Amino acid sequence: MASSPEPSEFRPAPRSLQDILDLVHRHRIRALQVFLGVLGLTILGLVVAPRAFQSEAKLFVRVGRESIGLDPTATTAQTISVSDSREFEMNSVMDVIDSRAVLERVVDTLGADVVVSGRVPKVPPTAAITPVTAPAEPGDPMLREQAIRELADAIRTKSSKRSSVISISCKSSSPETAQHFLRTFLDSFQALHMHANRVTGSHSFFEEQCRLQAEELKSATHELSRAKSTIGLTSLEGRQKTLEDQVSAIQSAAVKNATALASSEATIRSLRETLGRLPDKVVTQEVTGFPEDAVGATRRHVADLKLKEQEMLVRFTAQHPYVSAIRQQIVSAERALANPDPEIRQATRSSNPNRDQLHLRLLSEEATAAALRAEATSLREQSKFLRDELELLNSNDSEITRLQQRVDVLKSSLKGYTEKLEQARIDQALASESISNVSVVQPATYSPKPVSPKKSLVLAAGLVVAVLSALGTIVACEYVRPELLTMPFRPAPAPSVG
Repeated sequence: MASSPEPSEFRPAPRSLQDILDLVHRHRIRALQVFLGVLGLTILGLVVAPRAFQSEAKLFVRVGRESIGLDPTATTAQTISVSDSREFEMNSVMDVIDSRAVLERVVDTLGADVVVSGRVPKVPPTAAITPVTAPAEPGDPMLREQAIRELADAIRTKSSKRSSVISISCKSSSPETAQHFLRTFLDSFQALHMHANRVTGSHSFFEEQCRLQAEELKSATHELSRAKSTIGLTSLEGRQKTLEDQVSAIQSAAVKNATALASSEATIRSLRETLGRLPDKVVTQEVTGFPEDAVGATRRHVADLKLKEQEMLVRFTAQHPYVSAIRQQIVSAERALANPDPEIRQATRSSNPNRDQLHLRLLSEEATAAALRAEATSLREQSKFLRDELELLNSNDSEITRLQQRVDVLKSSLKGYTEKLEQARIDQALASESISNVSVVQPATYSPKPVSPKKSLVLAAGLVVAVLSALGTIVACEYVRPELLTMPFRPAPAPSVG
């Protein structure tokens, strides 16, 4: 029996489309068997492969106290301006999310056996997020490490460069487990994020500092009040300004007083010189001739003489000496009345009114000068008193200033500590209420649709593998085992009809 020829000699390579079709036709049964087998295995794999469910949540990182503010303990001294970009802040949040500390906190909260087994208590899909409890005591370290690795593989985070939203997803064997794991992960991250952005003990520190500063300020204020009471002032600057204003006013008054006194003394000297030149008395009234009452008396005297003449004529004759004497007196009196003497004058003298006025003015000026001298004496005494008080104040200026500066520094320090205490109180209240700059805009979702295996993708891949396997079978049958072609084809026996 002749030996089998070489494959290349036994079956030449197809050279046309007809040859390829003939080749496929010859091995169609085996190719179909391989195709259906591979496709069946793919379908079987889809049926028996474990399902993976995914829960997704979204975090929004806004600008808050954690990003633009400093902890109160960081601002007790001089600070420098540090400008961080938004990308830097987002990367920091992502680093905290991807940190091992969050995974350890989740594992310690849920339990390593729960994370590894993937079995959690049944919780409704819409149940509220419960706060993270205190981490339990770690058990088996190897089981805990396995749980941390599996949880790290199940958690995925994603953040866009131009977005403030961070997407977090968790895969597990059931939608309830994925949602519960992701809820616990979010709670653990938020607790760790708030803890990382806050300093523990700052509130008690500033509270104690405020108490100490208040006591020291009370002591310094009491010492300052005692020092002020010793020299009798309420405010150093105010008292100094008051004394300076009073000294300045007294100096101005002294200058005015000296000017007025010099003017008054000059006026007194001038008045005295003028009075020395004026006579004491002057003629105030001068009458020429008889006064009006003397003329009347003469006329009454003439009338009396005429009556007396008539009486004499009754008793005596006209030539009687008595009658002649009376007639002569009547003639003399009438002549005097008819021709009064122009040289007869009557003058009245009295005190000089100008001298009296000047004397009164002199007395007034002397009184004014005496008042000005008394005022000058009083101003000198007041000036001396104020200068002594100002000298006493200046001698205690350094001590009062030191005490005042100490009180001012303590007030400023107490105000700063009070503001920091309020910031620490607000920070503590925010932490107790779980308020931070990272908000959960989309809680952990519940999706009953599995995300893996992907049926369409697996079927497409299985179909491609099945086609390639069928083509490979044809090639193998044609060129690798050509003796298979020489075997007679025996059709299957027909079933018997009983």
